[in-house]
Amino acid sequence: MTSSDWGVIKHGVPQGSILGPLPFPLFANDLSETINGKSKEILFADDNNIIYTNSNLEDFKNGIKICFESINK
Repeated sequence: MTSSDWGVIKHGVPQGSILGPLPFPLFANDLSETINGKSKEILFADDNNIIYTNSNLEDFKNGIKICFESINK
């Protein structure tokens, strides 16, 4: 099992505020265009998930890396 390194979050939607739900659609709207059709997004209320599958481990690692790099841009 591997895990990500800790990092500073520079962007996002404040949680627990009255105005928090308003910027979420703006923040998440472009996600489907960003992940370029090789993975699937699931948006629900104030949460989102990305599903990416590949039976080859090396192809999976490369593909998910590209997906997350696209999201970070």
